Amino acid sequence: MSTRSKALRWAQVALCLGAGARIFMGASDGANPAPRWTDAAQTQYDGARSDRTSSMPVSLILTIVGPDRPGLVNLISDRVTALGGNWLESRMANLAGQFAGIVHLHVPEANAEALIAAFRDLEAQGLRIVVTRGTEGAGAPPGRRMKLELVGQDRPGVVRDISHALASRGVSIEELVTDFVSGSMSGESLVRASAQLRVPAQVRTVQLREALESLANDLMVDLTLDDSGDRR
Repeated sequence: MSTRSKALRWAQVALCLGAGARIFMGASDGANPAPRWTDAAQTQYDGARSDRTSSMPVSLILTIVGPDRPGLVNLISDRVTALGGNWLESRMANLAGQFAGIVHLHVPEANAEALIAAFRDLEAQGLRIVVTRGTEGAGAPPGRRMKLELVGQDRPGVVRDISHALASRGVSIEELVTDFVSGSMSGESLVRASAQLRVPAQVRTVQLREALESLANDLMVDLTLDDSGDRR
């Protein structure tokens, strides 16, 4: 091992173990004994590196469904906090009397399995929680973001027809919120939707808008496509 390589390794060891660790033994070569690596030092080094790796946070995505009642969010968040987790993002709602939600959280790797087990224990209280590990560092997908808003008379197939028009052009729906409401004047049932889209570079805004507006006329809904971030 070259002198430079040895120096780099010693620096790594110092970072992992701290300056006070006794990790080298001197070799007898006069007034300036050369340090050499020992088995005990390797054991200390590997152990410290393992501890650092195991404490790194991992992403968990929770999908939650259960009968709605007060205190459900507290029930879940208590377990997250108790095991060192950090609640990052969530979407939750009461749907037809059922509490439904998705949560993104970070938890130390060493506590991940214990937290998953704690969530399984909540099934006895009527909550079904599915846990999926997230993928860190994936980065934003290619394309530009646009916002679609829609309101109109409710009829079967509105979401299907709009989503088909988008998918056939390679447009991804990153977030979708829909509501079923009554018209303030007519009392008729209305569907209201708001979506964040990821539009590929090859799909021009004017072409996408024309296709969606034509479909909106057929569906008898009002539709807007916000291209404020688009400069094409």
